[in-house]
Amino acid sequence: MISDMHQMLFWLVAAAEGNALVTGLPGSGKTSLMKWSLRNTPPGYTVYVYDTAGEFEECAAGRFAVNPLDLPPHRVVEILEEALAATYGEYPYLFTPAMSELLLRAIENGAANLAQVRRDVLKLAEPHEVDTAYALRRRLIHFDNSQFQRTETVKGNTVCIDLSQLDRVGRIAYVLTHLELTRRQNNIIYVIDEAHRFLAFTSRYSLLTDHLRTGRASRRFFVLISHSFREFSRHLGYIKVVIRFPDWDMDESKTAPLNPSEALVTVRAASVKAQQELARAIPLRGTVGQFRMTVPPYTTR
Repeated sequence: MISDMHQMLFWLVAAAEGNALVTGLPGSGKTSLMKWSLRNTPPGYTVYVYDTAGEFEECAAGRFAVNPLDLPPHRVVEILEEALAATYGEYPYLFTPAMSELLLRAIENGAANLAQVRRDVLKLAEPHEVDTAYALRRRLIHFDNSQFQRTETVKGNTVCIDLSQLDRVGRIAYVLTHLELTRRQNNIIYVIDEAHRFLAFTSRYSLLTDHLRTGRASRRFFVLISHSFREFSRHLGYIKVVIRFPDWDMDESKTAPLNPSEALVTVRAASVKAQQELARAIPLRGTVGQFRMTVPPYTTR
């Protein structure tokens, strides 16, 4: 067993050829695990960390911009619908077909970004569409921000994207936009905090679910972070690495209780190649390995 396994999260993800789920209560060690692991990224991979709190300085960090209008118009509508529904609930009036029609008309008229759509939509609206135009403007206020103006190309093996200045709708829309803009790239690991918010739908197949399902072919993997393990029960089929710090969902009557900053790690190999790679570092029983890992407080030294 490798002694510094708390620095090997991204290696585990690449070796297992699958996505990871990291859960635990606040302060249990999730953020420290991410920061330690950024010191040891797999060769040939790029790691993107969507930093909701603006606390990562261990990589190329900044408030890098994306422009949803660089995507096909139907995908822009889908991202806006999903970002709003994830925040306010799955209500049909949140983003109506009439709003979609006005948005698409603004894009066809050459709007450069969503902020320009918000400025110009009243000019494009017919008299009977004025109320719809005002409703669309209210929804687009979440995207009237410099981080949605234009798409920036960011280079580096590890990139921490500061989303702390965006509201909840903006953060979800940003992540979904960035995932779509990089969909055709290979060898990427995405770190998504508050990941349960992207998957909590009851009546729709989410964009993140599609990425979880299709990413392995191009070696695009995800590290999903949240407080609760239970919220991912419907999506465990897409997960190959589970790291559970203490949380209220854990039944510790069936195992020795975890200490503070200790996690129970379960890894499942997705292929024979993954099994051989994982066996170099951790003991396996068939395709599954399980061990405990303690994550020390992060230090920059």
